[in-house]
Amino acid sequence: MNRPIVYQNEVFRSYDVLHGWRDALEGLAQLSSDAMFGSATPYAVVTGLQPTQTTTPSLTVNVAAGAIYQIAAIDPNGYGALTGTGPTMLLQGQYAGGTLTFSTAGLSGGQGQWALVQGQFQFDDVIPSDDPNAGVLPNGNPANPQQPLNGPGGSGLAQNTEREGTLVLQVIYGTPATQGSEAPPTPTSGWVGLYLVNLVYGQTQLTSGNAMPAGPNLTAADGATTGNYAQAPFLSGLLNSHHGGVPGQAPKINLANEVTGVLPAANGGTGDIVQTAFNGPTAGSAVATMPAQASAYKKVIIYFNGYENDTTSAQTYTFPTPFTVDPAISLNTAGAAGAFTIGLSGITLPANSSAVYSGWLALEGY
Repeated sequence: MNRPIVYQNEVFRSYDVLHGWRDALEGLAQLSSDAMFGSATPYAVVTGLQPTQTTTPSLTVNVAAGAIYQIAAIDPNGYGALTGTGPTMLLQGQYAGGTLTFSTAGLSGGQGQWALVQGQFQFDDVIPSDDPNAGVLPNGNPANPQQPLNGPGGSGLAQNTEREGTLVLQVIYGTPATQGSEAPPTPTSGWVGLYLVNLVYGQTQLTSGNAMPAGPNLTAADGATTGNYAQAPFLSGLLNSHHGGVPGQAPKINLANEVTGVLPAANGGTGDIVQTAFNGPTAGSAVATMPAQASAYKKVIIYFNGYENDTTSAQTYTFPTPFTVDPAISLNTAGAAGAFTIGLSGITLPANSSAVYSGWLALEGY
């Protein structure tokens, strides 16, 4: 992160002060981008902004404080003594909380309409409420240096003294249509879709459930759906992030490629759990499966249900993932262990015998 250099006895320049503050903003913007997206291309994400019903239900909703992180140019219209535009980076805009009011004025009997709450990062130059001079700044007075002028040239005019990064919220409406067939509006270019609210003719109040985070396959009370609508990019946060692979969440984990030999998957290894069924050549049946297939631990389970094979042709269960070392029998309620031929890559079931096998057989190892 860059910093300006100021020397002893130098006449201080506003250029140096403003460059230091812009450099700090650029550093924080880069940190936000690296922390949230790494080497991936950043996109807008939002936090907070939970809508709730007003004390007296109406078409107005309360919106909690929140923030947006969105790609935007730093100081597009200059910044005091800095006339140039800064780089385009991931900037934070804050929303202090407030209310939004919806309208059904454009609806006729039997019609419905989707409303979209959209947000955008914007710079806003203001005079803070606690500014001790109310924005009327002391200016140098060449004629009498001991007596500063009030405002530019002694005009007494107030000037903005703070540049805020803000999140601006806006409500736009879709085209009215017969209830159940209305389609949600597309976010305005440069804006981010946040919440969808379905409105119907004659409606006079909203509940908290009426405002749904924008996304695909939402269904309103009148049956209208959102189809393949873009997911609102609400950021889950580092401590409660979900690997859903949607905007604002971590990517989905590929169990087959990312955890093989490191962590057991839901089935203790790779791939899906597949059961292999055998009909006994003489009678009964058997079902075999390999629920654990990790490099550090493997397990095979076979259940015999009156299995009998009086023929000379043996049946073999081939392990989906071979063992590295010959497995051990960890459970056997099926019959004589010596009747089974066990290897690294499979097990041969008993044959050429009138013995009947019923129960469990489990093999474990790695």
